[in-house]
Amino acid sequence: MSGVAVAARSRPDRRALLAAIACAAIAYAVYALTAFPGVGGRVNRGDSAKFQFLGSIGGVSHPPGNPLYLLVSGAARKIFWFAQPATIATHTSAVCAAAALSFLFDALRRTQGFLRAAVAVICVGLGPLFWTLSTEAEVYTMNVLFLGVAVWGIARWSELRDGRSLAAGLGAFVLAFGNHGTIVAALPAFLAVAIIVHRTTRIPWYLWVVGALASLVALGAYLYIPLRARVAGYSELNPRFTDKELWDYLRAKQFSSSFNVPSMAALVDKRMPEIARRLGEQWLWPQLLLIGVGLHRAWHRARPVAVFCALAGAGFIAFTVLYDIQDSEGFYVPAAFVLGAFLAFTSDPGRPSSLVAPAASLLLMIAPASLHLHRFRQLVGVDIVESTESEALLWDLPDVMARLSPGARFVLPCAHYGCVEVWNYYRYADPKARAKKLEMVTMHGGMPYGLPSPPPAIAAAEAARVETCTIRELDAKLMQSAGVTMRRIDRPARVVGVLFRPGVPIHCSVPQGAP
Repeated sequence: MSGVAVAARSRPDRRALLAAIACAAIAYAVYALTAFPGVGGRVNRGDSAKFQFLGSIGGVSHPPGNPLYLLVSGAARKIFWFAQPATIATHTSAVCAAAALSFLFDALRRTQGFLRAAVAVICVGLGPLFWTLSTEAEVYTMNVLFLGVAVWGIARWSELRDGRSLAAGLGAFVLAFGNHGTIVAALPAFLAVAIIVHRTTRIPWYLWVVGALASLVALGAYLYIPLRARVAGYSELNPRFTDKELWDYLRAKQFSSSFNVPSMAALVDKRMPEIARRLGEQWLWPQLLLIGVGLHRAWHRARPVAVFCALAGAGFIAFTVLYDIQDSEGFYVPAAFVLGAFLAFTSDPGRPSSLVAPAASLLLMIAPASLHLHRFRQLVGVDIVESTESEALLWDLPDVMARLSPGARFVLPCAHYGCVEVWNYYRYADPKARAKKLEMVTMHGGMPYGLPSPPPAIAAAEAARVETCTIRELDAKLMQSAGVTMRRIDRPARVVGVLFRPGVPIHCSVPQGAP
């Protein structure tokens, strides 16, 4: 009889495993097909472009460093050496998001069944906010993956009192500190679960060991920053840093002015509308009401999971209230992930007739998901849309690079953060651009803000010595006015994907003595 019982238990486990794998595969396929096509991203193209090349070159990013993400990105680059660094970094985000949804699915399935777990995962995964950040190079979905493992471990412990799963969840949660400091917002949630575990079964000794080992790994990851800062070609920590500069970097002192407790007026007039707007980018408001219903039901059916998800969601939202920045979308992604779990609890799995709420939640996803897909289709084949002084251009960046001669100079056509980091990708990481030994330069006095290893600034007359190319009419006219002979490299307009793309003209100088 014991063998029969083991076989009976293993069959559902195999089905659950296959379902979780299918969930990850489907989610990854959706994100891979709608990944940002090229260098940069939809939300913060500067950060996304930066993360697309930093892992490849072992660079150091802005404080507090995101070392675990850069280490994983660098490892992925070595494994998939044949692919473009930008593609590898973008798909790393997609893989993390898909794996996170898979863990969330299995966690919810344990109390709510396959159907309701699938509804919640679909509503999280196809929410435009989560979907967007899963399809460009950013650190946020790696944090969500660690959160997903934590939720999964808590759910398995709630069902089976499985200490090993809880240890996996604890280890993942602690490792998240090596990726992004915002995970501290979920620390009260994990401490609350620890109290529940201690009151129920007492905390096993090996959890302390797992927590200690994971802490060492997370802290050890930060050694990447001082070790690489001294030798990396791109480092936002001064390569000759002092102990104080390193400490200020690790605690992100340069961003400390963005942290403040808002006044009641600012909270009502600015922060609360911002929260509503960001969550509205993920779901329509009726779904937010359904999340409240799900929280009430989850409290009675899966209390440890409910406590963790509710407190973590509240913690991440509170963090965004205290941290006032313009591009805050990424900080709402973990909140959307954990709060979306409550959509699985909007009905009772013991009553098949109570599927109205899950069905309504899925129907509410159609409008935002369709709109997001439409926006994606508008970007098919477009690397980035930027503004020059006089016009907006659809830049086919690989095409521009392909038309430049080996050893030529290229004048950066922009001076703001997002655009410069896109061109830094071609400067540091793009294999074809680097094989041509192109030199990136600036005109009109250089960069308006601090930049690691800034490209040299040149005067217009210097274009007479070395072939110098630009896509800006203004630069071409300046070089001509300095007595430099210019030539124009055109490419006909063509249709790419669903878009009619104009051919971007390139203006190149003809060096003196050139045939």
